[in-house]
Amino acid sequence: MERPFDGEMQNKPILVLKPNLYNALIPKIVNYFILYLMIMGFSVGPGVYYLFFRGTDSFDIAFIIIILIIFLIPILIIPTIFSYLNIRKMEYHFFNDRLEYYEGFLTIHKSATPYERITDIVMRKTVWDRIFSTATIGLYTPHGVSVYIRFVQDSDKIYEYLQNKILKS
Repeated sequence: MERPFDGEMQNKPILVLKPNLYNALIPKIVNYFILYLMIMGFSVGPGVYYLFFRGTDSFDIAFIIIILIIFLIPILIIPTIFSYLNIRKMEYHFFNDRLEYYEGFLTIHKSATPYERITDIVMRKTVWDRIFSTATIGLYTPHGVSVYIRFVQDSDKIYEYLQNKILKS
């Protein structure tokens, strides 16, 4: 699909990257689950401790399970769904002269950065990135961070490609 403003520019990207959903979602799910366990430990934990020493009743156990399930939805499931929908819409389009970035599920964000405006490229690999062979590549302009390229495979090759593009600019 050709966009109307692309006629003046070079409208065919050299490379289009999309984040790997599994690489992006698994760390988020783990973080949400840890948050869920912490909240449940502080809120439901004392009740479970009390029931353990007081004796158990089937109503009490059912009540605690219902509370755990009720808190599971807003703390774990809803943020995961929103993260999935947002990451699914991320795209990085590399052209001869610029990088275009698209993101957003509720709020759409589009950014176009000419290569000659990029002053610095930084690659960061967290523990999760090393496990899933990804990285975060930050592209800096004189006005601050322009784009973060996240959750893509072959991040080392992309980093080298961008360095070569910027050195030529």
